[in-house]
Amino acid sequence: LKGTTLKQQNPHEKNTLAWGTWIIARLGGYSGYAAQSPPGPLTLKWGLDQFNMMRDGYYIMEKDV
Repeated sequence: LKGTTLKQQNPHEKNTLAWGTWIIARLGGYSGYAAQSPPGPLTLKWGLDQFNMMRDGYYIMEKDV
């Protein structure tokens, strides 16, 4: 999720709501550039769906070990 350029890196303080929302938005397809409009509810929903799938996969793998 961390971009290769400074503009694509999370500008928010770690472990805050804004920091977590930015990560979820990136998972939903938000590029992080200032020229792009802020992420909307659909982008956040898609990002949260992606996050939940990753979390579920992690827990499935944890049970198999």
